[in-house]
Amino acid sequence: MKSEAPDSKSEARNPKSETSTKGESGNWNRGSGWLAIAVIVALIAGFACNAWLAVRGKCATGDEPLHLMGAYMQVHFRDFRVDDRDPPLWLRWAMAPVPAPMLKVDTKSKAWQLIPKEHWHDWEWSVATLYRTKGNDADAVLMRARTMMLIAAMAGMGLVAWWSWRLGGAAAAVIATAMLAFDPNFLAHAALMKNDVAMTFALVWVMAALWRLGSGITIWRVINLVAAVTVCVNMKFSGLMCAWLVPVGLLGWATLAKPRGVRGKQVATAAALCVLVGVTTYVSTWACYGFRYAPTKDPAVSLRMSPIVELVAEREIQLRHPHVAATREEHRVWKPGVFVRAVLWAEKRELFPQAWLHGLLYTYQSTINYPAFLMGKYSESGWWYYFPVVMLCKIPVGILLLLLWGVLLGLARLHGRDARATWKCFCLALPVLVYGWSALRTNTNLGVRHILPVVPFLYIGCAIALARAMSVKWVRVLTPVLLLAVGVETLACFPNYLPFFNVAARAKRLELLSDSNIDWGQDLPLLRQWQKKHPKEKLYLCYFGMVDPSYYGIRYTGLRGTFVLDGEPKVEELGEPGVVAISANHLQGTFLSPNFDLYAAYRTRKPLAILGGSIYLFDSPDAPR
Repeated sequence: MKSEAPDSKSEARNPKSETSTKGESGNWNRGSGWLAIAVIVALIAGFACNAWLAVRGKCATGDEPLHLMGAYMQVHFRDFRVDDRDPPLWLRWAMAPVPAPMLKVDTKSKAWQLIPKEHWHDWEWSVATLYRTKGNDADAVLMRARTMMLIAAMAGMGLVAWWSWRLGGAAAAVIATAMLAFDPNFLAHAALMKNDVAMTFALVWVMAALWRLGSGITIWRVINLVAAVTVCVNMKFSGLMCAWLVPVGLLGWATLAKPRGVRGKQVATAAALCVLVGVTTYVSTWACYGFRYAPTKDPAVSLRMSPIVELVAEREIQLRHPHVAATREEHRVWKPGVFVRAVLWAEKRELFPQAWLHGLLYTYQSTINYPAFLMGKYSESGWWYYFPVVMLCKIPVGILLLLLWGVLLGLARLHGRDARATWKCFCLALPVLVYGWSALRTNTNLGVRHILPVVPFLYIGCAIALARAMSVKWVRVLTPVLLLAVGVETLACFPNYLPFFNVAARAKRLELLSDSNIDWGQDLPLLRQWQKKHPKEKLYLCYFGMVDPSYYGIRYTGLRGTFVLDGEPKVEELGEPGVVAISANHLQGTFLSPNFDLYAAYRTRKPLAILGGSIYLFDSPDAPR
C-alpha cells in the first residue's frame, strides 16, 4: 500500500524538511550527529546508573510485594488469582530473570485458599510469603525484577530520543533526553517493580507508530502500530485509553497528513486499521492469560465478583456522604451502572479471561473515590486541579521554565505550518489532551506517577521548539544552563528521588501532597540503620507500607495506623520514654479516615531526624489516643 504523501526518506533528503538537521534547528545540528548520539547514550547510561544506585537502598514500595508475588505465580504456576489489578504482560517481563527455586510458596495456606473468595487475602499471602517464610530472600528477588523494569525504561528513553530526532533534529533529541534523564520522578519510578514508567513509554510508542503512518502505510508500519497498541493495552488498564487515541489518531492521519483529494479513501483505510488493531489486541489479551478463561489451572476455581461489586456500591454511596459508612438500606436500593453491568455481562458469557474482568472491575472501583490530600485538605473525590499542582511541585524549576519557553517559542512559530508540521503537532498534542483531560476528571488523586504518561510528549514538544530556536543566542546559551541547573537540583536529592519536591515547594512539602509523592513505605532500611546506631532507644512505629519491619530486624512497638496483615499491631501508651517514628502519610493523616488528626500533635514539632524524606522521628513520652 502506498500513499500520495512523501515518505520519511524523501523528507530527510529535502533541505527544507522540518526533520532535516539543516532545517530550523540552526547551525547547532550541522556535523553534530555522532556527537549527539554519544551524548544521548551517555545520558541514558547515566540515568540508569543513577536510578539503580538510588533504589538499591530502598525496600519494596507500597504495591511492589503484591506485584512481585503476582508475577511469580503467573509465570511459574500459571495462576492469576494473585494481583489481577493489572494485565500480566509487564509482570512476565519483570519475572524473566527470577527462576522458580528462588522462592518458597505455600499453596495450602488458609490465605491462599481464600483469595478467590475475597481478593484482599492476596496481600496477606504475598507479605507472608516474602517476609515471613524462612529461606526467602525478598530483596534479592525484588532487585532482579527491578532490573528488568529499568531496562524497559532505558529502551523507552531511546525511543523518545529517536522520535525527537526525527521530529526536530539532533538538538531536539539531546534536549528531550536530558529532560527525562534529569527528571527525579522518572529516576524514582523507573527502577521500581511498577508499570507506571513502562506504561508511559508504551504510550509514546503508540503515538510514534501513528506518526510513522503519516508518511504512508507499509506492512511494517502497520505491524509496528499493532505491536505498540498490544503492549500498551496489556501493560495497564489505563492503556484501554487506546480505544480513544487510536481511532482519533487514525482519523487525524486521514484528514491532516494527506492531500484533500484522497481523504475519503484514507478514512476507509483508517477504519479498517481500527478493526485490525482491535481484533489483534483482543486476541493478544487472551494470549497473555494462556487462552484460558479460568484464573487457575483448576477450572473449578473462580474469582468472586460480588465483593468488588459491593466495593463499587460502597464507594458510590460514600461520594454522597464522605467518611460515613453506607447503610444496609442504601446498599439494598443501590443499582449498578452501565460499566458494572457490562463487565458482569461479559463475565457471564466468558468474553474475556475472568482474571482480566475481575481486575478491570477492581480498577474501576478504585477510581470512584479514594482518600486524597492536597494543600492541607482531605477529600474522597479529589480536586480537578490536583495533577496541575502536583506537576508544579514535583517537576524541577528548570524544566518548568524550559516548558514555558518552549510553549512561547512554539506559539511564535505557528504561522506558515504545512500539513506535515500540523500532523506532528497533532501526534504530540493528542495524548496530552486525552490523558490530561482524564486526569482532571478522575477522583483518584494519588501520586505524580499517574500523570507521567503526558510528560514525554511535553518534553519532546518543548525540545523541538528550543532546537528550532537555536539560532537565537539567548536560547543557545540559556538552554544548557537550565539543563545544568536541573541536574544540580535533582542530584542534590540523591538517593531520595521519590519524595522530591522542587526548590519552590520543598519547604512546605508535608503540607502540600501525600501518598507516593512523598511516602510509599520505602525507607525501612534507613530506620534499621538508625536503630543500629541507637540500640537502647525504645522505638514506637507508625509505618505506612506493606513490608514487615521485622524482616529488617527492626524492634518496635506498633502504633495505630501501621499496616499489619496478621492482626492489629500492639498498641501501648508511651509511658516509657522513647522515639516515635511516623511515616509522612500517617503524620498527615491521609489514610487514617476519619481520624485525620490522630498524629496532629506531632505536625508542628521539630523532628529529631527525617529518614529518606518519608519517616519522621520524634522524641516524645506522650502517646496519641
